[in-house]
Amino acid sequence: MRRYYLKNRKTQSKSHPKKRKAKLIIALIIFFLSLFLLFLLSKSKITKDRIIIASPNNSEGEIIIIDPSTKTINIIQIPKDTQTQAARQKGTWRMGSLWKLGEQEKYNGSFFSDSLILTFQLPIDYWAEEGFSKLANNPLSLTGFIFDRTKSNINFIDRIKLSLIIFSIPKNNVTTINLKDTDLLKSTKLIDGENGYVVLDKIPQLLTRLFFSQFISEENLKINIINSSNSSRPMTLIASVVQILGAKVNSFQNSPETTSAGCLVRSLGQSQTLNSILQIFSCKHEAKKPEGNFDLEINLGSEFLNQF
Repeated sequence: MRRYYLKNRKTQSKSHPKKRKAKLIIALIIFFLSLFLLFLLSKSKITKDRIIIASPNNSEGEIIIIDPSTKTINIIQIPKDTQTQAARQKGTWRMGSLWKLGEQEKYNGSFFSDSLILTFQLPIDYWAEEGFSKLANNPLSLTGFIFDRTKSNINFIDRIKLSLIIFSIPKNNVTTINLKDTDLLKSTKLIDGENGYVVLDKIPQLLTRLFFSQFISEENLKINIINSSNSSRPMTLIASVVQILGAKVNSFQNSPETTSAGCLVRSLGQSQTLNSILQIFSCKHEAKKPEGNFDLEINLGSEFLNQF
């Protein structure tokens, strides 16, 4: 009996180093995977500033504002019978037809988000297909979003980071605002003779505060817009959206020469203001000092006019 006991102890003593080695390997794997994930997330475009996503939902439009700093999600619903200005110079359409129109014209979802930017003159960072707002109320479905089951211009790294943010926000911090209940829409007969809603010029403070960025406001950059598109519309659009963000346009210039370029932003340093403008308007960036006493210079050509 005693020999058996000693033999068993000897077997256990040999197995301990193997268990310790296995635990060490698992710990190292977790450590390096964590480092890799942190590295990926450090490359993410998504920062501590709010993220704004446009998405259709049962023929209505939605603008989802996710704010990591306040841990809130605001879902703005746009009635399907709202009269909108379609991007790419496609004329006037009802909200309920916009996404399908983009598909028929072989555009991706940027047509949808650009149309909402043009109609409401509000900043939108990303687009996602049908029903993205449901993720806010069902965080368990975020795995499908991460692994590209939901069409969107949000890349894989940003999907991970965005999912972590959504998962951390309590359900009671999700608020829904229907635009028909605000002063932004007016019920009337539309150009097709049927009843619907038109968008009024003045955006209520209830909405502007949701799009306002404290980070951009605090940067307080001096911005110059140079318009070479032979139309004042692009300059008005950019200025309106930039000011909603919390920045201030200090100078407007109309170039005597018309160029076919789209949107080019010149600045030497990086900033949240720069990143937001590049993301919203699909502008290119040139690391070059702007002319004059400005921090940031936005150059608009005729291609930008064609985009919106």
